[in-house]
Amino acid sequence: MSGKKENAQTERVLMFVEKNPKCEAGTVVTKTKIARSTVYGILKNLREAGKLNYVNKLYTLADQPAKIKKQPAKKVKVFVMVPEEVKTPVITMIPVDVVNDVVNDVVNDVVNDVVNDVVNDVVNDVVVIPEEVKTPVITMIPVDVVNDVVNDVVEGKNFGRDFKKLIFKGQEFRKGKYVHACLASYVENNPTVTYTQLETLFPPHLVRTFGLFRKSEEARKINIAGKQRYHGRRDMILTLGCGTEVSVTNQISRYNFPGITAAFIKAGIITEVEYAMLVA
Repeated sequence: MSGKKENAQTERVLMFVEKNPKCEAGTVVTKTKIARSTVYGILKNLREAGKLNYVNKLYTLADQPAKIKKQPAKKVKVFVMVPEEVKTPVITMIPVDVVNDVVNDVVNDVVNDVVNDVVNDVVNDVVVIPEEVKTPVITMIPVDVVNDVVNDVVEGKNFGRDFKKLIFKGQEFRKGKYVHACLASYVENNPTVTYTQLETLFPPHLVRTFGLFRKSEEARKINIAGKQRYHGRRDMILTLGCGTEVSVTNQISRYNFPGITAAFIKAGIITEVEYAMLVA
């Protein structure tokens, strides 16, 4: 090998080790594409000349500074003296999951009904946006709203939930069961009605988000995934003449009740006189 070529190969090996400290001899051979025997000879000469360090079969330039690993800054706890009168933190928002855990089912139902109705009214009547993004994701509820609802429930204010008894065919029902009884009566008196015909008579928009009823299989999935939004007891499921099982929603409030009863009047389930007695 000529001295010029040998010097060039030695320089190439040195440059590679400089850029890739702690490399193995095999890596030098592969990357520099110099014959294995030649590389090993160059590495040996450089080691003997004191230009390379050889530790644990890894090569590094003798004068190459070691890389210093940066240590993460230590977290220092700082203690501040706070006057007694301001020690209590001011909480303005409460996570929904905390509210759901702490507040009882009645209060949760009230909060959810009011939020859903108000937000849906705004979204559907004022803003035009794609259907897939209409449902708002609510993660926080203001403390004052929670307190107001709790106080209203404790004081007997039902905040959209009307618990007075309604009479249908001589029996007393609250609103949710009243709506269920009316639909059950219609299905019983119309054994040939199909699900599509039923949905035409009582369209989903009567109860926003949930619809007045759903096929029981779909309703069961919704109930399992979250809160109970449909009557799920076996004796509350309606069976159409074609065999389709239907579950009626329990999300009946003062906001959607007038529209539902108007549909019942149109379908001949109740009369206008009976409706006038309901709201009297």
